[in-house]
Amino acid sequence: MTSSRCSRARNRRSLAGRYKIIEEVGQGGMGRVYKVLDTEIQEKMGMKLLRPEIAQDSQTIERFTYFWALLGLSAGFRAFSAGLNSI
Repeated sequence: MTSSRCSRARNRRSLAGRYKIIEEVGQGGMGRVYKVLDTEIQEKMGMKLLRPEIAQDSQTIERFTYFWALLGLSAGFRAFSAGLNSI
C-alpha cells in the first residue's frame, strides 16, 4: 500500500462502510494490519489490508485466503470475510 493510501485509511477512520479503524498495529511486506471495530456486530478484531500490487494478483489472493483459513483453524481464531475494496 502506498503511503498516501495508508494516510487516507488512517484519516478516514472507517473501511468498507462497516469497520471503524481504532489503530494501526503493524505492517509488513504484504500490507498493514489494523485493530478495527465491526460496527454491525460491535466486536473488535484485526483487519489486514494488502498492498495493491498483491491484491491485484488473483493467484496470490487465492493462496492467501486458503492459508488464512487453515491458520485460523489451527490457531483458534475466526476469519470473518475476505473481499476487495479500494481505499
